[in-house]
Amino acid sequence: MNEKAASAQQKALQERKRGQHAKAVKRLEQAIAAYPDELDLYLDAVDACLEGGEVSRSTQFLKTLQERFPKEKDRIAQFVKDRLAAVHDPALARFVVENSIKLRDLVASLDHLDLIPDHTVRDLLSRTRTKKQSLKSASHGGYSLSSELVTNELMSALLSIRIGNMKEAVTALVQILDGKPVEQAILTPFLASLENKHPKSGRVRFAHAVAQATSGAELESIGRFVEAARLEEPVATMCVDRLRILRETSKARARVERALAEVYLIKGDLDDAAEVLRDYLAAEKDAGREVILMVKPFIDPARGLNACTWLALDASLTLEQSNVALEILRPLHQRADCGEALLDWFETKARNASLTVEMLTFHATLALDLKKHERAAEILRAVCVKAPLEVPAVLALLDRHRKDHDSIETLYREYAAKDVEAGGDATDIDDDGFQNFDNREFSMPGTAPGTPSAPRAPSAPKSASEQDKPMDFAAHMRGKVEKKSFVETREISFDDDGAPAPRQPAEPEASAETAAPADTDGFELNSGPAMMRPRLSAMKKDEAPAVAEKKKPVIAEEKTPVITEEHVVNVGQKLYETGAAAFFHVDAEDAAPQAEEPAPKPAPAPKAKTAAAPPAKPETKTAPKPPAAPEPKAAPEPVAAPEPAAAPVIALQAASDVAEVEPESVVPATFEAQFAQFRNGCLDGARVIALMETAVAEGRVDALQELLKYEAKNDAESFSRSYFEAEHLIMSSRPLPAMKILAGLDTPGLSDDQKRRLWFRLAACQRAIHDFAAAQETLTRLVEAFPDREEYARLARTNFEQHLSEQSRQTPALQKTSSLD
Repeated sequence: MNEKAASAQQKALQERKRGQHAKAVKRLEQAIAAYPDELDLYLDAVDACLEGGEVSRSTQFLKTLQERFPKEKDRIAQFVKDRLAAVHDPALARFVVENSIKLRDLVASLDHLDLIPDHTVRDLLSRTRTKKQSLKSASHGGYSLSSELVTNELMSALLSIRIGNMKEAVTALVQILDGKPVEQAILTPFLASLENKHPKSGRVRFAHAVAQATSGAELESIGRFVEAARLEEPVATMCVDRLRILRETSKARARVERALAEVYLIKGDLDDAAEVLRDYLAAEKDAGREVILMVKPFIDPARGLNACTWLALDASLTLEQSNVALEILRPLHQRADCGEALLDWFETKARNASLTVEMLTFHATLALDLKKHERAAEILRAVCVKAPLEVPAVLALLDRHRKDHDSIETLYREYAAKDVEAGGDATDIDDDGFQNFDNREFSMPGTAPGTPSAPRAPSAPKSASEQDKPMDFAAHMRGKVEKKSFVETREISFDDDGAPAPRQPAEPEASAETAAPADTDGFELNSGPAMMRPRLSAMKKDEAPAVAEKKKPVIAEEKTPVITEEHVVNVGQKLYETGAAAFFHVDAEDAAPQAEEPAPKPAPAPKAKTAAAPPAKPETKTAPKPPAAPEPKAAPEPVAAPEPAAAPVIALQAASDVAEVEPESVVPATFEAQFAQFRNGCLDGARVIALMETAVAEGRVDALQELLKYEAKNDAESFSRSYFEAEHLIMSSRPLPAMKILAGLDTPGLSDDQKRRLWFRLAACQRAIHDFAAAQETLTRLVEAFPDREEYARLARTNFEQHLSEQSRQTPALQKTSSLD
């Protein structure tokens, strides 16, 4: 510094210390005029003016200082920050910020505002708004003040950011970009730095996207519009408007449409989103999987049918992904108000395109649920013609609705006869080797599903029209059959085709000595498995069962033992527990376990609604007592069975809950008679539960639905009713709600028999909805709980293999791809 300039500076400093600020300012002005290149003289002049209260003169010195010494920008900026922190004067703050804005250094302006107290900022914001109105009035009067107006708008935006009012700040910045696009050059870097300071502000990101779109960086702006809509939902409307403008002008129209559809989905406008996505699919033929993944979170039964649902279904059919369409349709099928709309959609697609077998079957199921039986029969006939291997599955579906309409019965008889001629069995196995069974399909050899059979004398071979008539199975049951275990006789697996093993040739007619005991109670015998059926025709009308004599049971030594109704129920219970009878359609001669020792020979007793009671004295007419505990080698305690001619019954109630029945109250012989008693209110809880089991065994869906109206009286009846409600849902092809009920019944206090039934049914429902992982967990529980049951271990291994196969097939099917990432 020059010596004379330094001397003037020292004298001015002494005057400032004595409080002579005006004299010091005058001395410094003279020194600046003599030595204009001395920066320290200007800085001391600013300090002297601020100390003397002359803020306007200090701002003039600052202005000259910034213009004259651009190379000392950093030193000047630090000097200004120190003075702003020390002097909270609005005039000084306004000058500093405005001067920075005019120099288009918005980042420095915002840093300066951080040093100003809040009350000073609010005062400046109020003055800025007043100035804005004045500038607008002057502009309308014909004066060109656009540059000053922009500076004032930027000042207002920065002050709004300082006090946290992002909405007003972003509005001001967007207006500047729309009115003067050239300002994007300074606003784009400023908004990028502001976005880093406020990463969760959707409005700041929106303003940044507008600046990028104005500057020509459309691809970057598209992604930021979507991000802004995700961060703040109110910003979605502004993003939609901007994207719609870009859609008309941008060269990357497809990317804009995808982003616009995503913003519509975030906003909740599903119809507009579906409309845009259809245009996107028309331009991008390979974007079907991407579209399905976009709309899948918005397809839910709670939302009902919407435009996104139809879009996803159309896209899956275009990709020939019928499994994806069925995954969408199955939950919607549970809603009662969706059936008609879904059926109309299927009818439209059936006219315009060729549907797969799975889709046709679902189409027929919808028609059956809506009581359009003739249309359902037409569709199922087309399925049988298109895919002959699906005939067993179609027959299983038809069998549940045979009584509903003549067209269903006609179609069933037609293809059932063809299936018998082709040598096929009634087992229904799906593509994954898992059987979609129906309890009415369980039958003894040569017996029509769901109907009681009566043995008759051997006759000539039957024609195809007589296949559903009962046949004499007693002769071949009396034949010598090699004893084999249940597992050896029937290999249990999910891929079992249900084909019966070759029957052993029947021996000549049994002798009178062997057949006589069977005639005493009207049941045919089997020297091998402990299995029998009621003989309906061999007993005369006026003939009654022999009354038990007062003597102990005698075990036959070399003769066929007498097998009573008690043994039938016990053997049926064992078959039902294993799951073979109902789940794998195992025939009696193939799957019935061999009796290691003949059971004792108690005299037959009159039939009752509950389990067979001990023989009563002829001369007394007292109510029979509950059965005593069985011997160690005797058959297990019988469970209530409404009719021995029907499928084996397993009552879910405890034996102590079964009420005693008077001997005179004989259980009706047919289901219809018992059902009539139920409607008249003449059946107790135990009989109603047993009647539910019979309805399940015979496939009486409507009757079971009416039986479920029964109100349970105790916990055991409540448990049984819930279980049969799940059975009704399974018979109605609704595995999802059935699975929820079964999962609710799975409590720690279950017996082993109840665990086996519940867990096996639960695994069946889980596989029906293709949830192989959950089915694996359930089957693992079965294996751990019953390690001696080898068939459960084989089922778990097979399910695991199919689970791996399903994963390998479906993993690349819907790979998420995004053109924005």
